Amino acid sequence: MMQTSEAGRLNRRGVHKHHAQQLRTPPGNRGFTLVELGMVLFLLALFAALTIPLLRTSSAEDLRSEAHKIATSVRYIYNEAAISGSEHRLRCELETGVFTLEFVDGAGEWRGIEGKRNTIVLKDSVRIRDIWIEERGKINNGSATINIYPQGWMPATTIHLQTGTGAKTVELSIHLLPLSGIAEIEEGYHDFEG
Repeated sequence: MMQTSEAGRLNRRGVHKHHAQQLRTPPGNRGFTLVELGMVLFLLALFAALTIPLLRTSSAEDLRSEAHKIATSVRYIYNEAAISGSEHRLRCELETGVFTLEFVDGAGEWRGIEGKRNTIVLKDSVRIRDIWIEERGKINNGSATINIYPQGWMPATTIHLQTGTGAKTVELSIHLLPLSGIAEIEEGYHDFEG
């Protein structure tokens, strides 16, 4: 019987061994199957669908957030007026949506409150529709000033905020209570009912 070389031997499929080794992919270089690629794409789409809405803030959330900022600032300057014994005020520029917190110093001059709480600038998506102040009425443009007296009193006030346009307009009413400085926030456009 004649000896054949290793290269000349056939495997079970009738392919020479050296050809079979060339056809086989080495370990670690195996490609992805269509099912594996499909699963990866499905998982990426699922994560994107769940994450993107969380990253995007809605204008209604901005509206509530800004209303709470105003409410917290009013309560803060109400307490500061009572503690310091000096008059405070919240001055608002309706067109720009900027609220400035001020107090009367010892010389009788209005000054901004020290620190980071002296100005509130509303987000671009939030507008001031109007402000109603007891004994002054409704203010639609320009500036409005809400005085807070050290005796623990401020005029009844309602600040109407809105976001969106047309049928997608969302509104909030912030009612500032005169004897406590507490703010009540209501959805929709509501007049003060003290």
